[in-house]
Amino acid sequence: MLSERGSAERFMRRFTLTDDSYSLALFTDDQLQYLADHPDAAIHVDTTFNISKKPTNMYALITTIRACEFKGDPLLLGPILLTTRRRERDYAVLWQEIIGREPRLCKLNTFVTNGEEAMIKSIQGCFTDLYLVRCMIHLNDNCRSKAREFLLPPRIIDTVMKSISDLVMAKRVEFDALAEEAIKQWTVSALAEKVGDKMGKFIKYFRRQVLPVLLPNLQDSLELAGVNVVQRNNNPAESMNAKVKRNITSGEKVDKICQELKIMALAQTEEMRKASRNLSHVFVKKVEVSSVD
Repeated sequence: MLSERGSAERFMRRFTLTDDSYSLALFTDDQLQYLADHPDAAIHVDTTFNISKKPTNMYALITTIRACEFKGDPLLLGPILLTTRRRERDYAVLWQEIIGREPRLCKLNTFVTNGEEAMIKSIQGCFTDLYLVRCMIHLNDNCRSKAREFLLPPRIIDTVMKSISDLVMAKRVEFDALAEEAIKQWTVSALAEKVGDKMGKFIKYFRRQVLPVLLPNLQDSLELAGVNVVQRNNNPAESMNAKVKRNITSGEKVDKICQELKIMALAQTEEMRKASRNLSHVFVKKVEVSSVD
């Protein structure tokens, strides 16, 4: 498939084929070295990118590395997985492979996700002593979508979302009381608008699926765990995902897509080796495919 001239430029690392799917792990030695040198870096994960055309799906799991030890640490493209299915065992291929190549990576401890259950389980199954951070932007979007699904009026939805934003910024000691007070206010407003039954459904969802996620992602919860608060959103992964989309041609053959992804990874090699502490721009550049064999 790809021309691999030397170990430093090897990119395609593992191909896994089963009866109903296949997965391809893609990364460079420099990416693994950078992660090993920054074990407290946050790994932002985004899994919503389908690069193929029906009837065969091909999903790209994009990881983004954000060290955040110093202001201005670079935002870097990390290991990538191409997979035809989005199950726990498919995602685990990438984590198993990078740990197998560089055992020190088993100590990676901070992952930021949008909450996809299969992704979270795959991470939990491969890493220990980890802290899973939920993207608050995705969580807010999910809450707004659910409120609309239950047909709550726009004014009440705005009130609910304002309360949730306040809860995200709350201290742990005041969180429970503030959450109950918010729920009480929502109920009063809903009864006044004669949508108490609809609000009841939303509150049930909120208690079961939102409150358990909010508590470990509060600012002081993250600080207690040694996690940088700026990691509470998955925008870095979304931004990197957008850059990848702009740099590859959807619908191409897998080997062509891999070549284009390889070029993006190699374009940041020098910056990774420097591990510069005072650069703030993203080191993913558009490079012509012809520039790499």
